[in-house]
Amino acid sequence: MHLGVESLNRCMPMKISFSPVLIALALVQPLFAQTQTFDIATFVPPRGWSQAETNGVLILQDRKTIQGRVEFCQIYLFPSQPSNAAPTANFQAEWDAKVARQLGFTGRPSAQPETNADGWTSLTDHADVVNQGVPLRVILLTATGFGRYVSVV
Repeated sequence: MHLGVESLNRCMPMKISFSPVLIALALVQPLFAQTQTFDIATFVPPRGWSQAETNGVLILQDRKTIQGRVEFCQIYLFPSQPSNAAPTANFQAEWDAKVARQLGFTGRPSAQPETNADGWTSLTDHADVVNQGVPLRVILLTATGFGRYVSVV
C-alpha cells in the first residue's frame, strides 16, 4: 500500500542537449524525497518534519510559529491489523477508538468508500474539536484490503 502525495512527472518536448540534465535531476531527486516503509505502508515523509516511533505507532510532526501563533501538525501511522470485516466497519471501529473516545467527539462520520487500482478501499473523514482549549482538526483515513486494514490520523 502506498500512502502520501507523489510528484507527477510531466513530459515536455526539449532539445536533446537537456537530456543529460534531466537524467541527472531524476537521479538526484530520490536523495531529497526518500520513500520510507512502516509495516505495510510506504510513504514519503514531509520535508523537515521530525519522526519517532512510540508504542509501535509512527509519529510524524511539525511545529512552527506564524505571526506569534504556534501551529502544529501530527500524523500518526498505526500498524496494520488483520480483518475480514467490511471497510466501513473497520473505519467505524477506528473512528470510535481513535477519534470519538480519545477526544470526546460525539458526531458521526460520513465517509464514503473509494477503491484504488491496487485493490485497497479507503475511507476518510474529519472532525473539528476543541481539546484543552486548542482547536483541532482530526482527519482519519482507514484503508482496507487483502485481509488487513491500516489507519492514519
